[in-house]
Amino acid sequence: MKCLVVEDDVVSNKILNSFLNYFGECTVAYDGDEAVEAYHNALRLNEPFDLICMDIMMPRVDGHEALAQIRELEQQHNVSEEQKAKIIMTTCMDEEDDIRQAFRFGCNAYMVKPIHQQSLLKEIEKLGLLK
Repeated sequence: MKCLVVEDDVVSNKILNSFLNYFGECTVAYDGDEAVEAYHNALRLNEPFDLICMDIMMPRVDGHEALAQIRELEQQHNVSEEQKAKIIMTTCMDEEDDIRQAFRFGCNAYMVKPIHQQSLLKEIEKLGLLK
């Protein structure tokens, strides 16, 4: 499984990265701009990410905007539904408006911090990325 962790908090980034590295290759980004760039590069190399865990509140480009841009890139590159990245928003924002907006922009799951490994593992399994 190829993963992208998008989190501006260094500690949270390292925790998610170390957990997901157990399941495959992991790339990190610290803001939405870096996430979109990493995703675009992966598409160009024909090595797309299977999973993206992304925070919402980040500098420069926030998670909602990065999510929308990633889904737009997938559309531009004719990525099929089954090949689209599974995107889990991992955030401290537990407001209904934020949750609805994330799903409207195309996330597959939404988890409120702190993220526990067992909960993340169950979510990844629900998304069909682990058997």
